[in-house]
Amino acid sequence: MLGACSLDFATDGVEKQIDDAQDEIDKAVDEAANVEICDGMTFQELMDAQTITEDCKDQLQSYLPEPEDNFQGRLLIAGQTENEDGSLSVFVFGADEDGSALSATELAQLSVTVTLDGEATPLEEDQFEIVANADLTGDLLSVGFVNDYSGSMSDPDLEVTAEIESDLISVLPNIFEGEVTMFSTVVEKRLAFSEDRMKVLAAVAYDSDFTRELTALYDGMGTGLTSLIERERPMRLLVVATDGQENESKTYVKSQLVELLEENNVCVLMLGSLFSDPSELKDLTGTCGVYFYTRGYGELKSTVEAYVESLAALTEVRIPAESWAGAKVELSWGELSAELK
Repeated sequence: MLGACSLDFATDGVEKQIDDAQDEIDKAVDEAANVEICDGMTFQELMDAQTITEDCKDQLQSYLPEPEDNFQGRLLIAGQTENEDGSLSVFVFGADEDGSALSATELAQLSVTVTLDGEATPLEEDQFEIVANADLTGDLLSVGFVNDYSGSMSDPDLEVTAEIESDLISVLPNIFEGEVTMFSTVVEKRLAFSEDRMKVLAAVAYDSDFTRELTALYDGMGTGLTSLIERERPMRLLVVATDGQENESKTYVKSQLVELLEENNVCVLMLGSLFSDPSELKDLTGTCGVYFYTRGYGELKSTVEAYVESLAALTEVRIPAESWAGAKVELSWGELSAELK
């Protein structure tokens, strides 16, 4: 009995220490939240502010998360479609373990394995076809651009966003259509889906006239996503650029967006900085999506270069009907692999 009582006492003591430690953490968090960082405002007040000076952004750096992304070591399936002859086309791109884009030459070495009735069979090279980016034809890709124009996005931030998206548009062959949506407190469609590359480039360019206030991130993303999933092309990519956390949406909530992504196999490229929450960026990318977070947009462009390069090497794997019908299909390159749904 004495031993049992001593054990309970010891356990109670440990639990009290844990509770005390948590209380100290909570207190420290509360105190930090009330610290004036710049312009006489706390971190939370700055997040909700309609404008932030560049000097204030510099002072914020030490309070922000470390840069991160999830692009390294991933073979990504951008979409798939069954062709009229029964063959299966799978579109793939990705990055090696160091985060360097897989080139067209590297993707030409892809392996294909089909599994039927539990038996996995690697296909021989003459049993499937590799089509490089430059040789892709047809209506294959729809891209929706959704850009944050809230007050914390400075002119240089918006110009960097335009540069990143212009670089992405420029590497794509003539297989795509693009749409551009802008948001702050309100959401506005700047360009409906168009196959005219010059019109899309003009639409993602910096617009100094758009009213910049709060961050209706979910409404902006939801508007672009809803429009995108109505497109019938096999590849659908949503590009979202933001520097803030949601604070103004009226129509969409996060759970709706996640559900739409999962149900419709839309790939997302999330470009985040400043107040963006990296964990939320990750949640909003979908299964084939990628997110990048840097503390400022100045660093974002160089960070995203590998992703743009990977799209420049977008590759089609075409598998004849007799090789894949009814089977599970897996693509692999080195240690990287991706399985079709």
